[in-house]
Amino acid sequence: MKIFTNNKLISTVNWTLTYLGIMMVALFSCQEEEVISPSINRTAEFSASTTSLQLKQKNSSQNALTFSWTAGSNRGTNARINYALQLVREGGDFQNGLTLNFGSQVYQSEFKVGEFNTMVKNEFGLEAGKTHGLEARLVTIVKDDSIDPVYSEAIQLEVIPFDPVTSTLYIIGDASPNGWDANQATPLIPDAQDPTKFRGQVALTPGNFKFITDLGEFLPSYNKGEGEFSLFYRDSDEEPDEQFNVSEAGMYLVTVNLSELILTLEKQEGPAFENLYIVGDASESGWNIDSPTAFKQSEDDPFVFTYEGMLTEGQFKILAGATGDWCGEWYRPTTDGQDISNNEIIQLSGCDPDYKWKVDAEQVGYYKITLDQRNLTIDISTVNLYIIGDAGPNGWDIQGPMPMEKDGAVFTYSGPLTAGEFKIAKFKGDWCDGEWINAATSGQPIGNTDFIFTQACEGPDNKWKVSESEAGDYTIQIDLSLETISITGN
Repeated sequence: MKIFTNNKLISTVNWTLTYLGIMMVALFSCQEEEVISPSINRTAEFSASTTSLQLKQKNSSQNALTFSWTAGSNRGTNARINYALQLVREGGDFQNGLTLNFGSQVYQSEFKVGEFNTMVKNEFGLEAGKTHGLEARLVTIVKDDSIDPVYSEAIQLEVIPFDPVTSTLYIIGDASPNGWDANQATPLIPDAQDPTKFRGQVALTPGNFKFITDLGEFLPSYNKGEGEFSLFYRDSDEEPDEQFNVSEAGMYLVTVNLSELILTLEKQEGPAFENLYIVGDASESGWNIDSPTAFKQSEDDPFVFTYEGMLTEGQFKILAGATGDWCGEWYRPTTDGQDISNNEIIQLSGCDPDYKWKVDAEQVGYYKITLDQRNLTIDISTVNLYIIGDAGPNGWDIQGPMPMEKDGAVFTYSGPLTAGEFKIAKFKGDWCDGEWINAATSGQPIGNTDFIFTQACEGPDNKWKVSESEAGDYTIQIDLSLETISITGN
């Protein structure tokens, strides 16, 4: 008697642990110990959801095949019953085929398209695009050495497997952001539902481009085919190196369908998404997908959006477009738990991969997030406030202004104010580099705390005025979350 174990599977197929773990998942049909039937000669009934499978990579995440069986018999003993599935090429020897063990109390096993394709190609070396015959049978194993395994009738399967296309794709060329540097080619993102489709928002300039599959390698590549938007797979320097051409600079939505060998290029006259929102427990929105806090769109550049607020310990991501849909459009980091100091970003749709930025305890504070849809860039920086003016300690030194102490969203200056004027900057370096907090009117007395926000050098350049008689020690406190200012004498 020969009982098949996982050792047979491991020695037969060199799979990764992740893949093996997926393949061994089965559905449990009961929660209690299997009940022994009075019919001690009962044989498990074995069936398949289909016997003809044309496997396609674009359907990798869909269900391909389900094997089901009824309970077997332990022949009147109290021994546990285990089940195993055996696969072999048509007319082959099951003893030398593939065996998957499911243990006891398991009566069904499902295989996704991608999983089943990988399994049968690795085990049997099946050629893609051709029909191959397989046979499957169920083994009922009673954990009692006195009882031999029981084998079901074999089910005949017809399978057409596929050769998977690349899992990575990059755009390269003088029209692309990083030119012809194969080490810095711009990545496109695979579709979560169809891994043969890749997409990305890419800033293109007049020139040529094509696609490569691996960073640093010019071959293999996908080049321009016979049609204007058809793709040609090139794996030799001897083959034509035709490239796509862009005549007008702009932001483009690039979609590459490798199963159909078609390129779609859509110029974005404006930003792809008119609304952006922050979502996550690190933000004020929490995990509220229905009414999260919105970014502000720049009046000067409609592709640029900013969010300003407290980031607490936790995670966040950025919703693009419509609210209410967890599987909608998102801007995410390139890895899960990415540090907010890392400015790498991707745009993709769907629920997976559900990458998020992570804010650690020591990073908690008031931040400004700037997302540029045109160039697909993000900047996440802490906000600082500075006193600028001859009434303050550092005068009109914009490169070395007096910083205010910060505690979350609250910024405080305690110290002398001399006769003169001052305003508040959110930046340092050059006069037109960022946002200002100005007095509401020109020459406004320090007893009046009305204020406005202005950008760069666009004004009005109103300032608070400290008279000779008002000079002295003061505390200026600004709460950016509440948008309030208080100025009190010490």
